[in-house]
Amino acid sequence: MDAYAGLRYAHTDLKLEGTAVSTFSLGGVELWREERALSAQVDGDTLYPLVGMRIVAIPVNKFSILLQGDVGGFGTGVDLALHTIASVAYTFPVSKNWFMGIHAGYRALNERDEEGSGPDRTETNLTIHGPWFGFGFHY
Repeated sequence: MDAYAGLRYAHTDLKLEGTAVSTFSLGGVELWREERALSAQVDGDTLYPLVGMRIVAIPVNKFSILLQGDVGGFGTGVDLALHTIASVAYTFPVSKNWFMGIHAGYRALNERDEEGSGPDRTETNLTIHGPWFGFGFHY
């Protein structure tokens, strides 16, 4: 089991475009219809502190299981960030002192933030998740 602390940096460049449609129907007959184009754009850089824990288990030779999680933000950059990873790895020697690992797992990151008040208030709740694959070398 390991504990760690650090910083996470993220660059966001998000653009949403769509159309809102309002209709008024009576008896199945459309009496009124209005369409509006909507768009929003968010971009910026975020840097915030984090603390976490990692557990690595080796159930059989050459295989390992990783469970990792951290929490960050604390009101700097974002209000709250939660990050989790679960993965398995197969490690094999490539030379006398060097080893290669093939990793596969699932990862999720959620960032929540609120800024401003009244009509200028913005609230963000962003979750990114999915499988990941990688290779690593160590000696």
